[in-house]
Amino acid sequence: YSEDLRWRMVWQSEALGCSYSTIAQNLNVDKSTVCRTIQLFYSTGTVSKRDYPKDSAPRKLSNPAQLFILHLVIRQPGIYLHEMQRELSDFLSIEVSISTIFRFLHENGFTRQKLQITAIQRDEFLRQQYVSDISIYNPEMLVFLDETGADCRNTMRKYGYSLRGMPLVSHQLLVRGERVSAAALAILSSMAYWKGK
Repeated sequence: YSEDLRWRMVWQSEALGCSYSTIAQNLNVDKSTVCRTIQLFYSTGTVSKRDYPKDSAPRKLSNPAQLFILHLVIRQPGIYLHEMQRELSDFLSIEVSISTIFRFLHENGFTRQKLQITAIQRDEFLRQQYVSDISIYNPEMLVFLDETGADCRNTMRKYGYSLRGMPLVSHQLLVRGERVSAAALAILSSMAYWKGK
């Protein structure tokens, strides 16, 4: 309703002393509207609707922001949505919601996929040499032990964003570092147990 109509509600209530029902009939509005308008006048001294704060994060991305996000995803496939949000804020001074970034990626054909990590230090010659060396042993001579352990590779991200239908492959320098093996710990503890016996 217009401000003029709202002021008429206040005038009829304050100057003429009309009830809310009478004002609603006179102005052909709902009684609840009259009640809300009069209460707004009592609390704020005006009949203007309060301005609700708009969401500071735009729902649509500008062209530079779109290109920036695509660049981030292609350069770092394992990047998280909140990290993209922070990068946009730091480099372009744009506040964007995470849902807007996700919607943009989805509309452009990007999906979250399992990340296949390929070591950049792979050497095909060394691989063939290992196959040649291991071929002199009979399969019965080999024992494979499934173990549980942890090393520096456990901190690598397992998922990322890639175009729908395309495998997500990331070429990284794989450095194992110091490895903690649960199997070795179990063997040592059992040896200590039997030694105590």
